[in-house]
Amino acid sequence: RVREGRFEAYSGAEGLTDSAVWSIFEDREGSLWVGTFGGGLNRFKNEKFTTFDTRAGLPNNTAWVTCESSDRTLWIGTDGGLTALKDGRFRTYTTADGLPHNSVSSLAEDRDGALWVGTDGGGLARFKDGRFQRYGEREGLSHPSVLSLCEDRNGALWIGTNGGGRNVLRDGRIRAYTQRDGRSDNYIRAVLEDRRGDLWIGTNGGGLNRMRDGAFSCLTAKDGLPDDF
Repeated sequence: RVREGRFEAYSGAEGLTDSAVWSIFEDREGSLWVGTFGGGLNRFKNEKFTTFDTRAGLPNNTAWVTCESSDRTLWIGTDGGLTALKDGRFRTYTTADGLPHNSVSSLAEDRDGALWVGTDGGGLARFKDGRFQRYGEREGLSHPSVLSLCEDRNGALWIGTNGGGRNVLRDGRIRAYTQRDGRSDNYIRAVLEDRRGDLWIGTNGGGLNRMRDGAFSCLTAKDGLPDDF
């Protein structure tokens, strides 16, 4: 944590269950949810960590991603399925419930209250009213591993994939953007829309891409980034 120009580190000595931190999410009450690689999910509140792992109800101790939906359900993407935490109770959805793959790597709620679930190997799914609707190669998705999701101000869902570039789901159709469209790398780790409406795309070795008015530009180590990853 950086505060007033000073760094504070949190590790096992402070109660964090694993040093490999994959995600950090702040809920509406101000608690931080910290997903780890093997140590389960940690909640940081009032300067203290509380652990939620398989003993508490998680299906797996690798928590890749966390988000909170509009009904205040906390959703956790794990290596053992999609888990909901509400009113202190866990419920997990797996391939037996229609989830395309049990490794959940990205999550986002859209303006209609549907939860979009990106998986590492099974493509994308829309979860609404207890049912999954799958989006895969048949629907135009360029790669089955989905690493990032972002809904823009116009309601389009941007999908970052592991090797298949960036996809956009708009009006029920998926279009893929790859290096042939001006992007610097097909491995997309992060997508963010800024206040202006530009999309910022983090890549795996191709630097930072910006999409403005349909045109791409790229920032790399030559422009001052510490690294192209």
